[in-house]
Amino acid sequence: MRIRYLIALVLIVPGCLAQEIADRLLIPDGIFYYRPAATVSGAEATWVNPAALHRYPNGIVQVMGDFADGSTLESYGVAITGDRVGLAYRYVDLPATESIREFVFAGGSGFGPQIAVGGSYRWFRNGPPELRRQHLWNAALLAPIGQTFQFASVFSNLNRADRAGDETEVEMRYSLGYRPLRGQQLTLAADMFLSTGNKLSEADFVYYAEANPSRGIYLNGTVDNDGNWQAGVRVNLLRYFVGGQSQFADGDHRRTTAYVGFSALRQPSVIPESPQRILARFGGFGENPTRYLFGPRPVGYLRNLITLDRAVHDPGVSEVLLVISSTPGVAQAQELRRAISDARSHGKHVTVYLKRANDLTYYVAAAANRIIMPPVSRLDLNGLAVDLTYYAGVLAKVGVSLDLVRIAEYKTAPERYTRTGPTPEASAQMNRLLDNWFDMLTDGIASGRSLSPDSVRALIDIGPFTSIDAVSVGLIDTLMYADVLTRGGYHSGGGFVSLSRYRADTLVNTSWRFRPRLAVVVAEGEIAQGASQPLFGPRGQVSPGLMARGFGQAEGDPYARGIIFRINSPGGGAFAGEGIHRTVDRSGSRRPLTVSIGNTAASGGMYIATPAATWISSSGSSTGSIGIYGGKADFSGLYEKLDVGTALYTRGRLSAMMSTARPFTDEEREKYRDQLRAFYDHFVDLVATSRDLSVDSIDAIGRGQVWTGREALAIGLVDDTTGWQGAVAAAAESAGLTGRDFDIAVYPTKRSLLPLPAFSILDVATGWLRGSSQEAPVPADPLTRFLDSDGELMLMRMPFDIHLH
Repeated sequence: MRIRYLIALVLIVPGCLAQEIADRLLIPDGIFYYRPAATVSGAEATWVNPAALHRYPNGIVQVMGDFADGSTLESYGVAITGDRVGLAYRYVDLPATESIREFVFAGGSGFGPQIAVGGSYRWFRNGPPELRRQHLWNAALLAPIGQTFQFASVFSNLNRADRAGDETEVEMRYSLGYRPLRGQQLTLAADMFLSTGNKLSEADFVYYAEANPSRGIYLNGTVDNDGNWQAGVRVNLLRYFVGGQSQFADGDHRRTTAYVGFSALRQPSVIPESPQRILARFGGFGENPTRYLFGPRPVGYLRNLITLDRAVHDPGVSEVLLVISSTPGVAQAQELRRAISDARSHGKHVTVYLKRANDLTYYVAAAANRIIMPPVSRLDLNGLAVDLTYYAGVLAKVGVSLDLVRIAEYKTAPERYTRTGPTPEASAQMNRLLDNWFDMLTDGIASGRSLSPDSVRALIDIGPFTSIDAVSVGLIDTLMYADVLTRGGYHSGGGFVSLSRYRADTLVNTSWRFRPRLAVVVAEGEIAQGASQPLFGPRGQVSPGLMARGFGQAEGDPYARGIIFRINSPGGGAFAGEGIHRTVDRSGSRRPLTVSIGNTAASGGMYIATPAATWISSSGSSTGSIGIYGGKADFSGLYEKLDVGTALYTRGRLSAMMSTARPFTDEEREKYRDQLRAFYDHFVDLVATSRDLSVDSIDAIGRGQVWTGREALAIGLVDDTTGWQGAVAAAAESAGLTGRDFDIAVYPTKRSLLPLPAFSILDVATGWLRGSSQEAPVPADPLTRFLDSDGELMLMRMPFDIHLH
């Protein structure tokens, strides 16, 4: 609807400006030959329609030479385009008068979801008297109408350049393009030319047709209302292109323009492209890290995985070299394994290079065709271990106790602050999780290396290994240094293209159809109240403000057809989780919503997932932990040790309930338990509604119990365990997208000025100006995190942070 209004505006307003103006300024045709304003792309848009510079951004250099009247290269031109801007120059030989030297500066931008606008400045340094030293301001528009039509308008000489003391007319051009086959095999166009002093009956028309009979070849022809015609051809040769255009009038040949150029982006080409070899480095597994204006600009695990998945399905990619230099989480390791398996199923050779490996990185590598390590390194394949720390003993020594209440018996997080060791329930749960993960590890290595699970367990029991020993027992295929490897030392063929370069090197797209998107909103870290994004340095939190911004960006994306909510969080503050839940619930009512569970989406991480109807995890993800706990610290023993006196004044029987100068009374504890119970019941109701299960069944599998994704699938907590790839497929299906004809955008965009620690003089200053201290860093230690809970006394959080080693 907005497009129609804007088109009507650009059709009507120039006509309203019509008046009897003394003369027209005859502006010479751009680029020596004709291109329609509605279908032009590339460097030619600098002259014809600068709005197309926004629609089809690309770096292009194009050089033209004109052959007329038997002369050779008497006229010539050059155009250079970058990111939505263009520069051009041409020399036009006019034997009967002074020749033209013209300079053009053009740029394009977006207006609304689909409309492109542009403007240009044309300066004639030399030329006939009416053009000499003239400068012209021009404006243009380009807008699709459905998927088969495209409209353009160009207004030249908006400043009405002076000619012999009189203002000249605005020259108007209206263009309509049509692709009857919906693809780019055939393009038809018609342009209408008139000035503000013309009547519609005085307009000139030019008609155009272009055929794309085979990849990289384009044939075109034009005819105007006076019977003049042109014919031309263009051939793409990888990133280069050549072409020519001949003009005829009254049956006689008038001129031929030849051109040659280079494109920064790949083009459909008559010469087959050499297969690409992709180098994918995974050196960090933060899902959506902050990108600093001044400092490091990490891409993040999720964007790298999206690009790797694109390479997996690209028939122009023959080989992938995956370099892993840090440890992924369990689910991330499974997602990378799936990407490797998909690549191999698409006929690509996959090599994994491990500078130094542990159990999880080796589990990923085992899916590849070949595993390589340096000659001097170590393979730490020796099983899984989890360290848990209990603080009650040290707290007692300093006279501090935590008076905590939990719902229910498997919500064992408070035990770390109230006991000196695990309860039987905690031990049973941890052993069950480790059994699941160890089976996953041994089965994955066994299938990848063609071994039996028992053989893998036997190898684990004699690990770790030096790289030389790892080769001798068949765990590693080759020893090689990285510099030799990336030069292709182990395999014939050229060098590797980095994943970042491959991400930027897309195929030139001149389609009129806008590719739809899936928007991904990432929730990574502890759930807590806090600023939406710090000015200096990351907080590592999932805050209501940050999630509101992320979902706002996703909903504001005009091409987004559905949303994937990617959760990698162990939970945190109950009230912060409720704020995020409200945002997710509102967004899920407007767009199809799918949850992708990363390494962990448990407790509060599960709570914020409940508005979505579809939950996809990996088999090794951690989820569940439906429960809640909270309480307060009691510093009365510390005060006594330090001989600190306290005085407590109250109004109301329970007004001192949260005082840290004493423990709960029985009445206060019961009151607090009732509050926790109400929140727990609400949590259970949300999960039961989302998963279409009874409240009793959710309570039975809740009560604080943590489940792997494989277990969660069996009890109905998730719909599938196909990881990130499965979540994308499910989201695409719910959004009505077929095949792989869509893009993926990651939100929220997270940017900071400097990579400084979150707690700094600058943070103190900004916090003081805001009247708050929420810019303090997120403590890594669970005890400190609880004591520094910033008012979040009710916590929906996993009992432990799992770091497998």
